[in-house]
Amino acid sequence: MSKQSTFVQDVDEQANRGSASLSAQMYASCSNCKERLQGEFCHNCGQKHIDHHDYSLKAFASHGLHEILHFDSKVFRTLVPLMFKPGYLTEEYFSGKRMRYLKPLQLFILINVLFFLVKTGGLFHYSLTAYLNEFGNLIQARINSSGLSEAVYEAKFNTSMHFQQKSYIILLVPVFALAMKLLYLRAKRYYVEHLVFSLNFFAFFLVFLAVFPIPLIALKLLGVKVSVGERPLVAVIFIVCSIYLSIALKRVYKQKVPATLLKAFILAACVIPLILFYRIVLFFVVLHTT
Repeated sequence: MSKQSTFVQDVDEQANRGSASLSAQMYASCSNCKERLQGEFCHNCGQKHIDHHDYSLKAFASHGLHEILHFDSKVFRTLVPLMFKPGYLTEEYFSGKRMRYLKPLQLFILINVLFFLVKTGGLFHYSLTAYLNEFGNLIQARINSSGLSEAVYEAKFNTSMHFQQKSYIILLVPVFALAMKLLYLRAKRYYVEHLVFSLNFFAFFLVFLAVFPIPLIALKLLGVKVSVGERPLVAVIFIVCSIYLSIALKRVYKQKVPATLLKAFILAACVIPLILFYRIVLFFVVLHTT
């Protein structure tokens, strides 16, 4: 048999194997959703057709590495515009460009969890003693009814506060979105659109609060005594939120500058009252669950 005929035979065999594999995929069903496959990937849920090659160590490591790197790159692509291009993620989301970035709720939850992991004090750092001046009688009545000593109840309260505070911070988002809905009634936007904007804004806000103490810590390490009181902190929050919201609102809602600035100042002024609202709600939740 000549070399040419052998080569042709090998090509035919490979083609037949490929055709058989494709045919098997065409008549197989997706392992995940049971939909009839029409190729390597399910057209219904997107899952890849599983075969014996997927159980090799090489394939397992390759898929795992791809997922890690893909998620990391997605986080980076999302965080950079979140911090330095206000309103960009919301604008991209509304225009349908959603695959490149973390989804708004996904982003908020991720940053929320990370924020409370790295947070050591400052805003959103609450304990039983922080409520004594306002709710001392309620706290004492609760301690008496629990049958615990003050020290044991305080430890129990603070532990519960630590775990629950990250769950209830999302309450800020729908209330803020409602304020936006009222400010943009004439724009005839869906409430969910304001909700998306609010999720991205509060994701930025939590990152800002996590990063803000870093220069102060650096100055303390250098021997410079720096302390930021409550009023200066409120002022800084208002200024930063006003600037961020002005740019973001202009980019997303595209109104004239005077109207945008006015609404940005109003929304920035709502941030601290919302935090106080969250603080009180959190107190009563923890008080009645400990």
